[in-house]
Amino acid sequence: MPSGRRFPRWLAPGDWSAFFGLALDNTTQLVILSSLLIGVFKFPADLVLGRMVPGTAAGVLVGDLVYTALAVRLMRQTGRDDVTAMPFGIDTPSLFGIVFGVLGPVMLLTGDAELAWKVGMAVTVAMGALKLVLAFAGDWVRRLVPRAALLGSIAGVAILLVAFLPALKVFADPLVGVTSLAIVFVTLVGRVRLAGGLPGAFAAVAVGAGIFWVRAALGAGPASLVAPPAALVLAICRWQPLSPSPRSSAESTIPSRP
Repeated sequence: MPSGRRFPRWLAPGDWSAFFGLALDNTTQLVILSSLLIGVFKFPADLVLGRMVPGTAAGVLVGDLVYTALAVRLMRQTGRDDVTAMPFGIDTPSLFGIVFGVLGPVMLLTGDAELAWKVGMAVTVAMGALKLVLAFAGDWVRRLVPRAALLGSIAGVAILLVAFLPALKVFADPLVGVTSLAIVFVTLVGRVRLAGGLPGAFAAVAVGAGIFWVRAALGAGPASLVAPPAALVLAICRWQPLSPSPRSSAESTIPSRP
């Protein structure tokens, strides 16, 4: 930090866009995690939404706070005011690896969601311990192995999971997806400043969500909020008074499946 400045400069141009980009990315990962566990592997929603998601979010918060403290310490040691914290969040390849390689298989084999959750936590701790041990050799590996070889596997996974698969959803609904993508390109890549300093990532999400819900309210798009007239007529024609019939009385004794 420059002499005379006691506290670090917490905000700089582009920080809001970076914040919204990282926050939305982690939120998306949590949505994917919940959808896969609940929808595909039939985990109980209360376990996923009441324990797994809050625990993951708390871990991300603690990691970000630690990185922030390290950045402030480096800032004070070097006297610079352009130091920023390394972004910390959910690793996309690890998320799919844990879901399809650990949580899902254990759930399919045992049918016990609690056991699968505990196995997943044990694997996560083991991965952390292994990374901690290997971290001491990280600088040696970086000098020995070419950077292209180190980053090649990560780039391959990123192209598939982070770029290609989300791009399919973007172009599946081009009115919403391409509009948001264009705003991201213009603001983050083209460095065009929006009115009032509005963050580009936030503007992209806000505009895309606005188009989606306005279109739905008008009865168009895949999530229409307006029932078509034919559906309304069909619902009226099929309505019957709530008078019990022998068949309905017999069916009511069958226990519902949870």
